[in-house]
Amino acid sequence: MRTVPSQAEKSPIEVVASLWIHPGRVAEFEAYEHEATRIMQKYGGVVRNVVRNGDATHSSDGPPFEVHVLRFPSLEAFQSYRADPELAVLAAERNAAISRTEVSIGETTRETRAARGKQGAEAQ
Repeated sequence: MRTVPSQAEKSPIEVVASLWIHPGRVAEFEAYEHEATRIMQKYGGVVRNVVRNGDATHSSDGPPFEVHVLRFPSLEAFQSYRADPELAVLAAERNAAISRTEVSIGETTRETRAARGKQGAEAQ
C-alpha cells in the first residue's frame, strides 16, 4: 500500500552536497558528475550553484573539493533520483572518484522567498 506524500515531500527542496575526491581523480570526478547531472534532470533536479575550492588538498580531512547546491521539485523526486538504476550502475565510477560526501537537505523558507521577491522587484 502506497501512502500519500506529505506536503513536505511535495514541496521543492534544496540539497547541499559537499564532495571530497581522491587525489588525482579530477577527470574521473568530472565525468561522473556529468552523467549524474544528466540523470538528475530526469527527476526535475537542477544544479543551482557549484563552488570549487581551488585550495582543496583532496584530503577527506580538509575542505571539500566542490560544494553543489541542487534543487528538486520534491523530496520524493530526490529519493527517486537516488534510487535510479542508471545512477546505481555508476557506483564504481563514483567510488573511484569521490572519497567522501556530506549531504544536507532542506527547503527554501518563506522568508528567503519573500526576500528574493523583494530583491527582484527592486532590480526592475
